[in-house]
Amino acid sequence: MNKHMRQKNLKPNAQNSILSYFTHWLEDSSERLYKKPILFDERKGRLCFRFEDTAPELIFTLCDNGNATVDVIYQNHFWDIVAEFDVMENKTGSGKYYCHGCKEKKLYSSRKHLFQEHVFEPLLDWVNANLNSSNWLCVFKAGGAAWASIVDERDVPAAYLQEDFVTALPIIVNLTQ
Repeated sequence: MNKHMRQKNLKPNAQNSILSYFTHWLEDSSERLYKKPILFDERKGRLCFRFEDTAPELIFTLCDNGNATVDVIYQNHFWDIVAEFDVMENKTGSGKYYCHGCKEKKLYSSRKHLFQEHVFEPLLDWVNANLNSSNWLCVFKAGGAAWASIVDERDVPAAYLQEDFVTALPIIVNLTQ
């Protein structure tokens, strides 16, 4: 099992659960991820990860119901979702799986393949595109509304000038490579 997963002795309940699919996918795909997910919280039906060497405010949560998000937790408060990788799972009468939310109904031979294509691979693409040293996490708040965005370092000065700006945090916090 992947060394990052072993840290918490991860043992998903059912072999056909989304959490189990993810752990197997991660074992096979972790070398393609620019920043590896590190499990820090496991509860029934949910896994929470931080990404190595990145701002601890970014949390990847994967639920066994198919919900998958990258959340911003700033000063111990939920702030925003900066990425979402959900799938609306459906099954045909012939046993094929598809995402009900997609315009094109692409059929998959297994539930595992549906989640790999709709959740895990898009997560990999997002991690590799966003979790790098040229990006910053900008946090905003106006009244009761709070939001966050990942911006290129060249755009941080413009974010700072916005009335609702709270802070900007580097995405990469510890360069170990």
